[in-house]
Amino acid sequence: MNTSIQHLPRMTNMYFYIPGRLTPQEIVCIKPESTTPPTSDHYFGLYSKQTLTEYQNEFPNIKILTWEEVAFEVHQAAVKPVTEISLNRYTEMLEVLPPLRWVSSNENTTFMLSERFTDNITDMFAQIHTGEGKFRYFTLRDVDTLTHRQIVEKVMVFINR
Repeated sequence: MNTSIQHLPRMTNMYFYIPGRLTPQEIVCIKPESTTPPTSDHYFGLYSKQTLTEYQNEFPNIKILTWEEVAFEVHQAAVKPVTEISLNRYTEMLEVLPPLRWVSSNENTTFMLSERFTDNITDMFAQIHTGEGKFRYFTLRDVDTLTHRQIVEKVMVFINR
C-alpha cells in the first residue's frame, strides 16, 4: 500500500503578466513546500511550469498581478492616442462595419467601430470641421462609453497642442 501523499501546487488568484500585452501570460501557482511569503523560485506557471526566475530570464519586466491589475494594464496597453488620418482611411473605416454611435453636431462627426479591440475598448473616428468647408480626420482607441462630445474634445486637445 502506497502511503505517500501527493503534494499538489497551490493555485493563486495571481497572474504572470508581460507589460504591453493584451492578455495575461498564465496563472501563477505556488510550490506546495513554499512558505509565506514565497520566494521567486516558488512561483511557477500552471501550464508551462516555468518559474518566475525562468520567466524573468526571457521577459525581464514580467509582473505578478491580480486580475484587477491585469485588467488595468491591458486597458492601458489597448488605448491609443489621437492621430490624424486621411479621408480615405476615415471613409474605409466608416464602410467596413456598421458604425456604432455615429453622431454629427456642429459640423463634426464621430463614430466607433462596432467590433471591440478588447473588452470595452474600440477604435473611434472623427471628422472635424476646420472652417471654410474644410475637414480633418482623426482616430483614437478608447473605452466605448465616450460620448461624441468627449471624442471631439480629445481631438481638439490634439489639434491645439
